[in-house]
Amino acid sequence: MVLVCAPPGYGKSTLVAQWLARPEESRPSAWISFDEGINDARALWTEIAAGLSEASGRDDPLRTMPSGNGSAQPEGDDSLQQLLTERLAQGDAPMVLVLDGFDAVRDRECLTQMARFIAGLPPRLQLVLVARAEPALPLSRLRISGELAEVRAAELAFGREATLRLVQRVSGLRLGLPEVDELLRRTEGWPAGIHLAALSLRDASDPAAVLRRFGGDDRNVVDYFTDEVMRTLSPETRGFLARTSILDRLSPPLCDAVAGTSDAAALIERLERANLFVVPLNGNRSWYRYRRLFREFLFDRLSLVESATVPMLHRRAASWHELEGDIEAAVCHMLAADDGDGALRLIIQGLPRLAPTGRPATLHGWLRDIGDDRLAAQPAAAICAARVAALNGDRHGTRHWLAVAEGFGLSSGPLPDGTRELRSAVALVRAEFGFDGVRSMLTAAETAVALEDDPASPWFAQARLLLGYARYCAGAFDLAVLPLKEAAQSQAGIPTARPLALSVLSLVEGELGRVGQSDELALVARREVDVLGLHDAAELSLAFIASGLAAARDGKAEKARAELGHALRIRWRMVGLSDWPTVHSLLALAGLELDMGDPERARVLLEQTGELLTPPADDHAHLTARLADTERRLAELTRTSRMTVEPLTEREEAVLRMLPGGLSQRDIGERLFVSINTVKSHTRAIYRKLGATSRGDAVRRARERGILK
Repeated sequence: MVLVCAPPGYGKSTLVAQWLARPEESRPSAWISFDEGINDARALWTEIAAGLSEASGRDDPLRTMPSGNGSAQPEGDDSLQQLLTERLAQGDAPMVLVLDGFDAVRDRECLTQMARFIAGLPPRLQLVLVARAEPALPLSRLRISGELAEVRAAELAFGREATLRLVQRVSGLRLGLPEVDELLRRTEGWPAGIHLAALSLRDASDPAAVLRRFGGDDRNVVDYFTDEVMRTLSPETRGFLARTSILDRLSPPLCDAVAGTSDAAALIERLERANLFVVPLNGNRSWYRYRRLFREFLFDRLSLVESATVPMLHRRAASWHELEGDIEAAVCHMLAADDGDGALRLIIQGLPRLAPTGRPATLHGWLRDIGDDRLAAQPAAAICAARVAALNGDRHGTRHWLAVAEGFGLSSGPLPDGTRELRSAVALVRAEFGFDGVRSMLTAAETAVALEDDPASPWFAQARLLLGYARYCAGAFDLAVLPLKEAAQSQAGIPTARPLALSVLSLVEGELGRVGQSDELALVARREVDVLGLHDAAELSLAFIASGLAAARDGKAEKARAELGHALRIRWRMVGLSDWPTVHSLLALAGLELDMGDPERARVLLEQTGELLTPPADDHAHLTARLADTERRLAELTRTSRMTVEPLTEREEAVLRMLPGGLSQRDIGERLFVSINTVKSHTRAIYRKLGATSRGDAVRRARERGILK
């Protein structure tokens, strides 16, 4: 048995017709189409029997089946189905029976008899059900036994090649791959959607612009959904679809809250069974989404018919998400409702949870939409803007918004984000990002620790983490241990506070020579970063530094290089971030490269470190001293390399002297009166002895060792 089941416009009937029309297909077939549905068992089997009788051969037992044209028919509701099954069993010529639009059959007795027919399906007959909706038949036994082949929307969706050919056939245009990919993104491979887009492209003077605009409000798309989908639905279902189109993700409780219904679970289940462009997002089917074009079409209808209700629906969605603790979704709906004050309230209150998500650009976009006037109207909003600016590497913006906050005076009470007072909030920002140097960072952290003394506050752990890190940057390792332990032990901290506290504590313990404790702390911190799933968050680079140093101590040089390299990459990804974690990444990776015998890589890293620590200052003297120590290691390694390098032969030196000039190996051979193969042999020896991988690398290393001037 074959089940072809997909929403409208996926080419189900076309697929089956093409399959039957193959030259190698010799079996006779009967094709029965259902439109408004047959809700009488006798009528159902009469039509099927007539189709099979017409398709069967002259000697086939089906030729004598009763038809619907007045022939005598057996008595009883199910006797015709039984007779048909018996006649099918008597013959041996294979046949195909296609029941197209079978989801239109809803009568319980019809479905019961069809289930019985399928259970006793004789080997000679292949049954093909074509349906928009999942048929209400017990197919699990066939599915388990491997006797059911299923073709769904995923198999019918178009890919690049089919899209390219269809658009070219309909519109006469040959799209480039970027345009094809954009069309596939918008249609999700829905064949009818691609065809409708091709119709819109047919007379377009600017096809690229048409593709950019193509969506659920396209005239052809609107007509299709209206005629093929919406007219078959009840007014209640149409209303539910329209009101929930404001949601990018659907769950029954959320839909009930937004649409004002009480039976969303049953409604969504019916929509899914009907294949009405509803896609489950997880295995237990607690979350769904509408397909993109369908959702755009629904929202366009809502905006035209009930535009005044759209903000109210978004506010309902925001309230539901806020109660569920999903602040990000709540903010998005508040902004969609044009409720900037409500969105700002949610951002300020939720910032301790929103900031560590690793998506600072999203926060920046929200505040941009809210507008500077609202941000400047209250100290908590200005602090929020300062913190978001710092997360985005905007040092000027951070200083600006801190100045705006301080303009309100520093004697206010608690702020909505949970900080004790405005003075504490300002100190926390200054300590976290350290844009004004280590001494300023240390002073600000001490202020924050003195004010944030409530262990139940998320800022208690954050203040102690920042104090421990500032002391680590200043080289005060012994004094850093206690606040870092307090931060790591807090149960109320910001999600990233504990792994960061463990990471810095690992670095501190390593500096104090307690490498066993350091390695264990690094392992735990790195594991917690994995749990958070924030591998690309720049603020968590310290965890990768601690992990990399632990791996290096364990002799796992490549793992160490990968961890330290990742820490540096996520720092460099955004210009303007705090220098101090970047400096630690550079110094750690430079030391590792020296250990691995690659002074050139170490030299580049140390040059970058020197740029960040210029000009030298008392408040980062400890880091400057570490830089100087590593540079001394580099100089010593370079001197040792010069002394221990395997000497070049006279001929090799002659070839080496010609490498900087840009001569080809053939030219070098002609000048030295040797063959090109000899030049190649000497060049390979030069590379090996100098540890080089290219001509330029060999020249550079030879100059470092004084072999070339």
